[in-house]
Amino acid sequence: MLSRNLLLGFLILSVTGTIHCKSWMMGEPQVIPLPPPPPQIVKQNPASLSLEYRRAILVLKRGQKLGWSNRDQFITAFNQTPITGAQKDVMQSVKDYVSAALKRHLRVHDVWDEGPPIGVEVQRAIDDFTKQRNQLLEAENSAKR
Repeated sequence: MLSRNLLLGFLILSVTGTIHCKSWMMGEPQVIPLPPPPPQIVKQNPASLSLEYRRAILVLKRGQKLGWSNRDQFITAFNQTPITGAQKDVMQSVKDYVSAALKRHLRVHDVWDEGPPIGVEVQRAIDDFTKQRNQLLEAENSAKR
């Protein structure tokens, strides 16, 4: 009888210890902040960066409306948007930067990862890109004055 109780107690302690240890070790997933855009991109053409943020926002909103369920759909749709403008190389570097920012927001979840659902990540990306775009537009407007 004592050995059964001892075995049951050991089992309960090991399971709860494992769960607690895993949650302590894993913790909340850390969001790695994306570095600010390279100065040459902002300095050369801040309007192009603002335009790419706007495109990313539109793609994200369209994906929300259509009910896309994984990050690859959002990233593929953004990468397939055409590059417009006279300076294709500048626009490509701007698009690459915004694409990297999009990938940062819509991270790949592991099987056991209980991160936020894709809808929450998409909304956070929309909010962040809107904030970045508004800051660029404000800076551009203040420079014109």
